[in-house]
Amino acid sequence: MLEYRISCGHIQGGWCSSCIELWREAYDKGKKDASIAKKGYMCKTEYECELGIASGGCRVFSSIEDIKNHKSCWKDCGIVEVEINYKGIL
Repeated sequence: MLEYRISCGHIQGGWCSSCIELWREAYDKGKKDASIAKKGYMCKTEYECELGIASGGCRVFSSIEDIKNHKSCWKDCGIVEVEINYKGIL
């Protein structure tokens, strides 16, 4: 991201060492946070019968409230919590 800015504003035409270090810390934290498993919620029927084979994929919701607001079948099907792990860019 440093390449998108001409300077940090503290020195003329470049980056001061303090701003470079702050940027590196933020970048490393972002990479670490991206590697932490995240939770999602799915319709149980989609999880059991369609995940991995459905054309167009299956929807994963960010919260239980979100899936209840968007999927009317949740009372019949049930809701499952899934864990998503980052494996890298393919």
